[in-house]
Amino acid sequence: MSAEREFIEAAERIWQEAVASRYMYRGMCLEDLSDPLDPQADPFRPIRPELCHLLEILQAQVSRGFRFTVHEDYSSFSFDLKDILDWSKRDLDSPGIGFASIHHSALGYAHNYRGSQLKQNLKYITDHLPERKDDPILRAGMTAAGWALVERVSEWVSSGDLVCTKVVIWVRRTSPAFEVNEGALPLGSLDYFMGRVVAAVEREGLSRTPQAIQHVLPPEQREFNVRAQRPISRSEIEKIEEVRSTSWRPIDP
Repeated sequence: MSAEREFIEAAERIWQEAVASRYMYRGMCLEDLSDPLDPQADPFRPIRPELCHLLEILQAQVSRGFRFTVHEDYSSFSFDLKDILDWSKRDLDSPGIGFASIHHSALGYAHNYRGSQLKQNLKYITDHLPERKDDPILRAGMTAAGWALVERVSEWVSSGDLVCTKVVIWVRRTSPAFEVNEGALPLGSLDYFMGRVVAAVEREGLSRTPQAIQHVLPPEQREFNVRAQRPISRSEIEKIEEVRSTSWRPIDP
C-alpha cells in the first residue's frame, strides 16, 4: 500500500471513529430551543448597548484597583471580576452558538442561571455589586448613572419567564454547523475533515502519515469548544436530555 493511500485510509477511519460516531453537546434551557436554533438570534439584543457600557465601567473600576470575586453556586468555582469581564466581552463579541465536546461540561453549562453562563455572571454581579457601594474605589468611580445601569441590567436579566427546564442537546459532529474556521478538529463531513487535516499537516511541515493525523488533532479526552455558525434544525438534534440532578461538580483533572 502506498503511503498516500495509508494516509487517506487512516483519515477515513479516524473520521468514522471520532466524528461520525460522536456528538457535540450544548447545555441550555428547553424553553430557548427554537427550530431552527439560529446563531443570528441574539438573546442580548435588547440590552446589548447598556451591557457593553456596563462592562466598560466595571473594567475601569478594576483597572483602578477594585477587587470583586464572582462565585458560582452550582460549581463551587470562584473567579476574579477581571476575568469574568474579559470572558463576558469575548462571548458578546463572538457570534454563534456554543457547543462542548465533553458531555459533562455541557451538564455544567445547563446549571447556569437560565441556561446561560453570561446571564449567570451578570446576575451575580448585579445582585452583589451594590453590597460594595461603600468601597472607596466604587465611591470615587461609580456615578449615579453607573449604578442606574447596574439596576437596569439586573432588571433585564431577572425579567420575563423564569421557567428553565435544564437540558443538554446532542448534535452529531458531522453537522455542517460545525464546519467553522477553527483549525483541525474532529468535526464536519469527511471531505471537510480531510481538508482541515491535510492543511494542518502541511502547515506543520509533516509527512502524510497516520501519526501526523493524530498529531494535529486534539486528544479525545481534551475538551474543545466550537461556536456553530449555521442554523441547526430540530431534526439535526438527535437527543434532548433533561438534566434532573440539582448538583454538579467538575471532573478531577
